[in-house]
Amino acid sequence: MEKISLKAMKALLMCLVLGMVPFCLASCGSDDDDEGTGTFNPPAFESQAAKYEISDDGSSYESIEFTESGNYIITMNDGGQPAYAPLASVGKESVSGKLAELVKSSIVVNAGSKHATRVYSPILYGTYTVGADGVYNLDGFGTVKVTQDGSGNAFSLEITPNGGSTETITATKQNENFNSSKSLMLCRTWQISECQLFVKLNGRKMLDIKGNSLEELVDNLIDWARKNDPEFSEDDYSDLDDLDDIVGGWPEQVVFTKTGTYMVYYTEDQLAVSTWRWADEDAGVMQYSWTNDFESGYGGGYVDIDFRGGRLYMTESDTEVDEGYTTESGMTYVLTEVK
Repeated sequence: MEKISLKAMKALLMCLVLGMVPFCLASCGSDDDDEGTGTFNPPAFESQAAKYEISDDGSSYESIEFTESGNYIITMNDGGQPAYAPLASVGKESVSGKLAELVKSSIVVNAGSKHATRVYSPILYGTYTVGADGVYNLDGFGTVKVTQDGSGNAFSLEITPNGGSTETITATKQNENFNSSKSLMLCRTWQISECQLFVKLNGRKMLDIKGNSLEELVDNLIDWARKNDPEFSEDDYSDLDDLDDIVGGWPEQVVFTKTGTYMVYYTEDQLAVSTWRWADEDAGVMQYSWTNDFESGYGGGYVDIDFRGGRLYMTESDTEVDEGYTTESGMTYVLTEVK
């Protein structure tokens, strides 16, 4: 019987946006003819992009990265003790018991943030420009001047915060490990413009709900259920009214860099930084890890990466087989480049 439980769709949405579905390596397919293609010029600051790991013991800085799209990511040295902010509250206490058992991370929502390597407060983020003298001007922070030694193996950074004194520290430049054509398309700053909740039964799309925001996605799902569920009750969906409060912040931007950094910027000035790598580049499968532990797979997952018409499509999905029926469900995030 080709029937999808509508109440299950509500639970599925909660699982997906909270990062609670144990995502596996699966492809959602595509309805676009230009799948795998895209038109992407080099990002504006590709030649200035670099990540510097601070070598000096006792420095207040751990690393400084200048991204391809003109963003800076400064990780402050907190003595190795991760600090957490509002999204760390997303967890077992926030959802019903049966959903709590499914707690996992997703590419855009780190529901298991208590295990993450870096979350929110030790991170400074903004935009930068580069002056004619090669000095990086960091909006809202100050300036950074990078000097390379004669051998090309060591660097000194002159860091001058706004209203503060200059601190000169030594650093090493991290390798840019991802330089393929697909990596060059991915490594830039992206704005999430749409999210798509889908369910397929034996390859046939049974549900396809879209929204330009979490609120719109929820509204569209409820409208769909109201029209298609003969037993629809507003009470069955009342808990979705507080979904945005449960999530704590909706992802707005995603940053990928050639050094393997990826960062998610949320509403209310929250952010989280972690790592990525290709699991199968030819197939467009990327692996991410909130814990810097790719081998165990804990605190991470796999995402299908696709470029179409100048946009990035990131899909996480889960496939289940039961009594001859294959059900695939997941979320696709549609992103446009921030220039």
